[in-house]
Amino acid sequence: MNNYQPKNAGLIDKHLIYPIANIFSCFVYKIGLTPNIITFITFAIRSVAIYYMFLKQQPKLIFTLFIISWFTDALDGIVARKYDMKTELGAHLDSIVDITTVTATLIALLLNYYNNNLNDFIKLIVLIVLSFFIMSIKLKSNNDAKSSKPWEKILSCIPVDFKSNKLIDAIDPGFSYLIILCGLYHGLFKINK
Repeated sequence: MNNYQPKNAGLIDKHLIYPIANIFSCFVYKIGLTPNIITFITFAIRSVAIYYMFLKQQPKLIFTLFIISWFTDALDGIVARKYDMKTELGAHLDSIVDITTVTATLIALLLNYYNNNLNDFIKLIVLIVLSFFIMSIKLKSNNDAKSSKPWEKILSCIPVDFKSNKLIDAIDPGFSYLIILCGLYHGLFKINK
């Protein structure tokens, strides 16, 4: 495994997101961007996208910004691990950005896109909750993984202890983000036709 990927990286992150984001890691390090600055860039990108979601404008830009933010979200961790810049503050900051922006995204989706399609919105929420539950099983099963991210600590407290398998190992935050992107795509381009 590459030194820029976390030990618990799943299928999507390991084979798609981290390798692509890693291409830019040397460049951002050389220009002096720290992992925390990259996290703030992720926050800014998602904030612009959420702003346009509330205005119900620029659906292609919104979707593109969310894809870019997926890579910048991975990039902060890559730079932190690759160049030994990990901090507890950075892990908390990353979690706060993820939680606040995903929550705001779901609220904007509900209010502006899924408001007449509550069944579809409930399906999206159920899929997100299930993916996080499966991640908690993965974390609980992997006793060697010492996590510094607060959401991983919370999920690891769920009293489920299954032996890890290929399905569980494939699930990662990238899978949850893919579910959110699918829900975003459905809301932006399918529901509002």
